[in-house]
Amino acid sequence: MFSQIGSLNGLKNFKRVESEYFKTCFAYNYSYRSTMTVKHGVLSIAEYLSCFLIYLMTTVGLHEFLHLSVLRQLGGDGYIVLHPLGGGGVVYTHFPTAANGELIVLFSGGILVFVIYTIFALWNYKDENYEELAALVPIALMQLFYGLYEGVFKPTLSDVNYVNYASIPAVLGFGIGLAFPIKHRGKWVPLFYALVAEFVYQFDRVSDT
Repeated sequence: MFSQIGSLNGLKNFKRVESEYFKTCFAYNYSYRSTMTVKHGVLSIAEYLSCFLIYLMTTVGLHEFLHLSVLRQLGGDGYIVLHPLGGGGVVYTHFPTAANGELIVLFSGGILVFVIYTIFALWNYKDENYEELAALVPIALMQLFYGLYEGVFKPTLSDVNYVNYASIPAVLGFGIGLAFPIKHRGKWVPLFYALVAEFVYQFDRVSDT
């Protein structure tokens, strides 16, 4: 069975869940930075894994929610179908009335998720929270590449070919995200290297205290 999010109550509940999720993220980041002076290496690893899983699981719903929101802003309507094993889509009940509306809707999901996650990433980079940064950047770039693929190729490829090739831009974006250069403690390194170095750094901090 697929779950549908299209009725007024369903959409309100979905908006509430997304809103509560982002409030939780902001509250966690604020409390974490306010109270934690030394972070044990194990907690550093746990933070990365939990952030990665949270953002990964949230991304599909947020992606489709943004598609649906843009669709409705452009005069159309529809509902979200989420697959139990991952993935989803927006089913149109009314097509957008604005010029180039369908194309804008196709590009909107991945690109808007990329914008949101990039803002989160910049905030974490400023605060030197490299664990959450490392969770965000690969997923953000994965969404950017997939969003561009979706907008360019979904109107032209068959459904079978579109699904078969969809993993290529996603994997490419994720890989570029892991290799993305950042300045970590005064040295420019790939993001994945910075994450591992942060784990080691946090273990060393605890052993020195």
